[in-house]
Amino acid sequence: MSVVVALKQDGVIYMGADTACTSGLTYNTVRGSLAKLSKIGHTLIGFTGDSCARQVIIGHPEILACGEEGLTRRWIVTQFIPKYRELCREMGWLKENEMLSTDVFLAQKDTL
Repeated sequence: MSVVVALKQDGVIYMGADTACTSGLTYNTVRGSLAKLSKIGHTLIGFTGDSCARQVIIGHPEILACGEEGLTRRWIVTQFIPKYRELCREMGWLKENEMLSTDVFLAQKDTL
């Protein structure tokens, strides 16, 4: 089980995560390239679930370009999620009608 928490207080966003990584009965501590928190440009990202889905965003940071209006629910639903799902499908990590087994927190400036 992964834990990522995010809090917005007085216009500042705080994000933290545990360092556990599991695969079946194997337990490890996450270090370096598999960290659950990443910063790409001005976007802070928290990940839980399948690490392959995390690699999609790290490998394709252009999907985080949300334009002048910034990080909005509309942008997440109409732009980010469809692009994210398409990249997961292209890489063979997601079938056409399959659900993603990951959660993603996005934070930018004062928006969580």
